[in-house]
Amino acid sequence: MSIRLKGVPVYERQIIEIEAKRFNRVRLALLRLGRPLRFLIPGLQDVAMIIDGETWLCVDQSMSDLPIVAWTRFQTSGRTALHTPIICEQLYFHTHAALVAETAIIQTELYLSRALEDYRLSSVEPVMV
Repeated sequence: MSIRLKGVPVYERQIIEIEAKRFNRVRLALLRLGRPLRFLIPGLQDVAMIIDGETWLCVDQSMSDLPIVAWTRFQTSGRTALHTPIICEQLYFHTHAALVAETAIIQTELYLSRALEDYRLSSVEPVMV
């Protein structure tokens, strides 16, 4: 997915921590639901989240998937415990990207929780009595 980011000027770049719970949920969703994942972010008109193994990307669908904010370069090598936060790079491509980023992360967590629960329920074998 880094191909989508080539040539798009970065407004701001930060090194941040992603909570382990959020990161692990995304990894589990990629394993169970397939990749890339793409869904609309509730409450943000025309904003979609696209997630693959290397990048989480919010795009403006009304502008040909122009990037708004991205999370990249997840530092997972040497990770010895599932409860430790993950360091990554957060890229802003828009002046209001910080406002979108927080909502996008929260809504992604909610969406993936529901999607994984639906997956779990659909793969449960019926019990014969």
